[in-house]
Amino acid sequence: ALLTACGETATEYCCHPGVVTFGSHPDTLVTGNTPALINTVADRECLLRAHGMDTVVTLPFDEAMRTMPWEHFLDMLRRHYDAAGFVCGEDFRFGHFGSGNAKLLQEYCNREKLPCVVVPDQILDGVRVSSTYIRQQLEDGDMATAVKFLGHPHILSGQVVPGRQLGRTIGVPTANILIPDGVVVPKLGVYACRACVGGHVYAAVTNIGSRPTVNG
Repeated sequence: ALLTACGETATEYCCHPGVVTFGSHPDTLVTGNTPALINTVADRECLLRAHGMDTVVTLPFDEAMRTMPWEHFLDMLRRHYDAAGFVCGEDFRFGHFGSGNAKLLQEYCNREKLPCVVVPDQILDGVRVSSTYIRQQLEDGDMATAVKFLGHPHILSGQVVPGRQLGRTIGVPTANILIPDGVVVPKLGVYACRACVGGHVYAAVTNIGSRPTVNG
């Protein structure tokens, strides 16, 4: 919903649609807790571009960002990234101590004569769509619900690392994926999936967890 609103607003005002995101979860500094991310930063950028965003700006959420007054944050986006308008969710909070919100953003844009769109909460099956809820479904292994709320198949990528190389001896070569630290791991189990390799898509099977067949 946010990306659609961004794309439509950009078209209306003859601008390019773009997204601002953070390289790490803000809660790490704000609350001291670090929720697992649904996607790696690289996967997130690919998804955003696949949904029509021309520009993806990934900012570090460091102490300077955490303590930046909300007006300065908007001024910075305009000055350094040519932001010509803003789209946010109605629960959006930003700036020092989360002092900025959708209402203040709207007032700022009105003063500066900038377009602004506030997207209401999205409700699906009576549940508010949120990363927290999606993360829980992934951890519980309810992939059908997770995919429904994501709006696309869940994507998981990582570095291929050497294993015991047993698969190739029975005609089924495998790739061992090292899941990056800080990324949510779906519930242990075996999943039907699609593997994207070198621009080609293959039907595949992913095992997350142990390998009881080969004592591992």
